[in-house]
Amino acid sequence: MPKVSIITTTYKHEKFISQTIESIISQTFTDWELLIWDDSPDDNTWNIIKNYVKKYPNKIRAWHHKPNKWIVDNMNFLISLASNESKYIAFLEGDDLYTPDNLEEKLKIFEKYIDVWLVYNNVDFINDNWEITDTNFFDNVSSVFVNEKIDINNFINWKFFVSYSIMMINKIILNKINITNPIKDKLYFASDSIFFAEVWYNYKLYWNDKTLTIYRKHKDNLSKRNIKMTMDTLVFVEFLKNKYRLNKIGYRYNYLKTFVSYLNNNRQKTIYYWLMSFIYNIKNNLFSRFWMLFLSLLPNKINKSLFNKYRKTVWREQIR
Repeated sequence: MPKVSIITTTYKHEKFISQTIESIISQTFTDWELLIWDDSPDDNTWNIIKNYVKKYPNKIRAWHHKPNKWIVDNMNFLISLASNESKYIAFLEGDDLYTPDNLEEKLKIFEKYIDVWLVYNNVDFINDNWEITDTNFFDNVSSVFVNEKIDINNFINWKFFVSYSIMMINKIILNKINITNPIKDKLYFASDSIFFAEVWYNYKLYWNDKTLTIYRKHKDNLSKRNIKMTMDTLVFVEFLKNKYRLNKIGYRYNYLKTFVSYLNNNRQKTIYYWLMSFIYNIKNNLFSRFWMLFLSLLPNKINKSLFNKYRKTVWREQIR
């Protein structure tokens, strides 16, 4: 089987990085290299990584940069340094874990299906204490779309993706589709969804329903910051809408626009997008949608106090 380069970026992961690296060292497939970029300014993450580099100098290479360059630039830097012998690129974020058979299982699929360009898998969630909080996250969704391309509207309106850590790709793809940051915002973290959607729209992917990745949820996860995730999801949807010239992109887009219109104090647009979200889908997120409508109908003084913690100036004019 061909060699695999694993790309890992870290930022203040001193509590988790040892477990992440150990999960790679424990792989049943052994012809891999690990490339790590650490942006941690003042914790012990870099020292831990350096110890592993000393112990495994032929397997692990690492770089450190105190000013945070953020995930997109760091990942592209590491990809550019991947071994010429590597046919595939895999990803593992600095607080996540592989199951021991992760690489082997994905490589078997690539060997069996020569027209597949990306393989991704199911995932379990754990917390700081190694307690499983959710299993088989993608059950009954992604398994419908095995080994095929997908219409971009379907991608936008379903939940298919959670992290770079669940995918392995043929390296050739990166000559055609880049990992990009369309709004040039260092805090922007939806680059994974955009990359995944563009690959899926243009190439065949394969879904492995086994849980091969353990995704750690903790207080510092970007995905735990609900407002930021909502805003970036909207940027992701609008990026695809504009690039592929979509006229109708359904429930999810209108639901997100409802939220953003409310944050921008635009009651008329809030109610408009709220109604549009029901035209495309009646069932999903009923409680939150009616809560948003309830807030938008209240007098400003009341809804400001109820929603004050979500109404932060930094988001107000980002999306119009």
